[in-house]
Amino acid sequence: IDIETLSTADNAKIIQISAIKFDDRHDVIWEFNQYPTSVPWQDHESENTVNRWNENPSKKSMLEYINLQNKTEISACLSELKDFLTWNYPVWANSPTFDMRILDHALVLCWLDPIEYWRHADIRTIKRYLVDQWKKNGHDSLDDCYNQLKIIRKFEDAIKDNSFKNL
Repeated sequence: IDIETLSTADNAKIIQISAIKFDDRHDVIWEFNQYPTSVPWQDHESENTVNRWNENPSKKSMLEYINLQNKTEISACLSELKDFLTWNYPVWANSPTFDMRILDHALVLCWLDPIEYWRHADIRTIKRYLVDQWKKNGHDSLDDCYNQLKIIRKFEDAIKDNSFKNL
């Protein structure tokens, strides 16, 4: 799962939410990608964050792209996300203390249950061992999800093959 926001606060304005569901072979079997509407209780914009988006040409063009997308009302978007996450598998995020914290805040304010804490899985922990796999991009949360899957796949393959020396 990955989100794009205009702040790092709990009530950050969420501009994109993406997730991919994959099976045990790491084949993608479902994709979720929504651009939620802004609401007063979840619309914090940090000047620093907005400036970072606008200063980088690829980030700025991504922000412009996101602003042109059809928006889904945030509570409907989050309800769909919860339906999407029905399996009892880990929910991987670049940082549960960022993505999951902000999503859980928005879920609770929409009268939805937060994502269970025991499902939170931190991709950054394994990134430390797979430095060559980390790809920076133009802030597209769906692209970030696919990159996270690539990292998970390599890590799980190394565990199954008992080949940590190849990490």
